[in-house]
Amino acid sequence: MSKRIITTIVALMFFIPVVLAGSWILELVLAAIAIIALSELHKMKGIGLFSSESIFAYLGTGLIVFSNRVNPILEKHFTNIQNIDIIFGVILVLLIATVFSKNEYNFDDAAVSVLGMIYIGVGFLSFVEVRSIDIHLLMLILLVVWSTDSGAYLIGSKFGKRKLAPTISPNKSIEGSIGGTASALIVALLYTSFYSFNTSPVIMLLFMGLLSIAGQLGDLIESALKRHFNVKDSGKLLPGHGGMLDRFDSLIFVMTLAQIINIS
Repeated sequence: MSKRIITTIVALMFFIPVVLAGSWILELVLAAIAIIALSELHKMKGIGLFSSESIFAYLGTGLIVFSNRVNPILEKHFTNIQNIDIIFGVILVLLIATVFSKNEYNFDDAAVSVLGMIYIGVGFLSFVEVRSIDIHLLMLILLVVWSTDSGAYLIGSKFGKRKLAPTISPNKSIEGSIGGTASALIVALLYTSFYSFNTSPVIMLLFMGLLSIAGQLGDLIESALKRHFNVKDSGKLLPGHGGMLDRFDSLIFVMTLAQIINIS
């Protein structure tokens, strides 16, 4: 537990200033995290981390995260080409690789690469989008996700009896899930009492409650993924936490949903 706490403190000391700085600094860090997360997924699937297919998938992920930077450049120099066209080109290359790799990179591998590239890339692009809309909204979402995680763990470990998803994540309980969302709502209520959003407080609280549930779903999705590949953690980069995919699983799902709903 002490190792986990130390890692969290050090990570926050680095990550929070990056979030506050925004712009290129944030996008570069998020792109790096996204690529590392995809590499962890590739490792779980048994795809070579430095294979040509992985490198193309990393490129696609980075292009997604940098969409807001790449599109204006393309529009300036290439009238009929957008970033999405290049990303689709990357997907086609990955599919072509299944033909010429002598089955070392098969269709299942390509499916993991493409889905991982889109899911992770869009999640971190959504992080950038929310930051550009309102930094207070982003900070509130981060606090909601983190308080959900902490509340679910603390309440679940003490009062948890009924399993939430026993076949996927047997340590999670219904009581913990409810406690996590309750914790998130308390944090959201405190935050909105100090900062007013354009949306009504009631709607904002409902939105944060939805994102709290979404965060738990994102965590369960990654748990299902790890169970499918029969691994405990996605990686070992963060002592006490596992890998980048372990640490950002909830945020990837939450930020994507937040961007879709677009409440500020």
